[in-house]
Amino acid sequence: MRPLEAALVDLSTFERLAATQIDSLYGYAARLAQDREAAAELVQDSLERALRYRAKIKEEAALRPLLFRILQNLHRDRWRASQREPELYPLEEPEEFAGPECIEAALSEEVEQALAELHHSWRATLWLIDVEGFSYEETAQITEVPVGTVRSRLSRARRLMARRLAEYARKRGLVREVTPA
Repeated sequence: MRPLEAALVDLSTFERLAATQIDSLYGYAARLAQDREAAAELVQDSLERALRYRAKIKEEAALRPLLFRILQNLHRDRWRASQREPELYPLEEPEEFAGPECIEAALSEEVEQALAELHHSWRATLWLIDVEGFSYEETAQITEVPVGTVRSRLSRARRLMARRLAEYARKRGLVREVTPA
């Protein structure tokens, strides 16, 4: 790992490193917020906040978890604020949610629905580990919970997803039917 103490002070270096994370950040934000516009705002605000603290980042590998942690915290703060405000309903029909093309193509409607039905903390944990490839320790750092809680949330999320998607998997031949002998 290359130290970036001086390099991250340079705006162009920070931009280059942060640009590689935008798609991943958007995918995670879209799963947290479940709204395209809110996801885009979360990513933008996360990058702006990270930009302010770029001089404090000591190594290149620390940037990715930092960006996800900032995004997680911003989402949590906004979610809490929204719980204190009355819900406003739009006058026109809302646009159906769709993430980036690569994620949209990979996830069917059934999978999207199963993900959306998970508790937000389980969904976030599942997404960070199974889609973004973070370790349990990095996920614990991002979500600010103990590693044991990450393991528990992941286990529950996977179990629930498996139950909800069992029929979907059978229809597509992803699992074999077990017949009694």
